[in-house]
Amino acid sequence: MSKKIFQSDSKLLNARIQAAIKLQHLAFDAANRTPGAFMNRDRAQDVVDAIVVVVLETLSAYASEENKDATANAK
Repeated sequence: MSKKIFQSDSKLLNARIQAAIKLQHLAFDAANRTPGAFMNRDRAQDVVDAIVVVVLETLSAYASEENKDATANAK
């Protein structure tokens, strides 16, 4: 069972890392853009998507922990 928890933590950690990397790329683009140029919308959408994945992975981990606690308390 601890292996499953570790895999869940690993997925959450990976999602956070991917979101941070994508946010870093977006910030770099924003800092280095030429006057009058538009920010890359695809990069911005990638950041939003990555943050949504982090939120969903966090909610999934939370739900799993709550389910485990409820099962343990029901016995």
